[in-house]
Amino acid sequence: MWSDVLDAIALLIRVLTPFFPSLVAFALGWGLFEVTERRKAAMRKSGIRRALIAELQQVEAILSSIVWKFAMGAADPIDGVGELRWFLAHARERGAAVEDPPEQLVALAARSDDELIRAFRGYRPTRELGLTMLLPIVDSVLANPDGGLTPTEWQRMGQIRWQSHLLEFVTADMREWLRFSFTVTDPTNHGIVEANYQNARMWYAKRAKHMLDVVRDGLRTLGA
Repeated sequence: MWSDVLDAIALLIRVLTPFFPSLVAFALGWGLFEVTERRKAAMRKSGIRRALIAELQQVEAILSSIVWKFAMGAADPIDGVGELRWFLAHARERGAAVEDPPEQLVALAARSDDELIRAFRGYRPTRELGLTMLLPIVDSVLANPDGGLTPTEWQRMGQIRWQSHLLEFVTADMREWLRFSFTVTDPTNHGIVEANYQNARMWYAKRAKHMLDVVRDGLRTLGA
């Protein structure tokens, strides 16, 4: 019995011996292909992650500028005080400084919160169109399930995109009331329009702060 098995093995070896170099070459080639493809996939995912972080860091700086700017003249500008200090420390290095803060506020940035709060309250709010956030990298990642994100990271990116959509909605509302404030002239309706604009402005500031918190949570999730 065993001799028959051994004979069969020997015959198989003799039959396959001429093909052995080809089989080895095929195995090595396939292994090299798999390694190369896995390396490409890893590099692609790493590039996607770096691009996401870079985009969200710019959005963070822009939203920070919105928060401190819309806190000027507010009754409770404490969020603006903190964001002014963060903005002065980080925004320029990211190339995302929308505009410079007033010199008076910059001069007070190193002083106490109470002094800055009084300075913020002393500013007269300006009429603002409001900014919306462009998220091309986030959009492309959410449209590509093979982006290499974990379920938690994927969820955070979806939350950021949803907050961006809500900010766009509030911005459109604020811009509409701002437009009416220049076209409605009778005192009664102009007062209503002005009150609606100020209310939309308040909600825009709140939405920008909420989106900023979500963006920072997303950056922490990505390891930035």
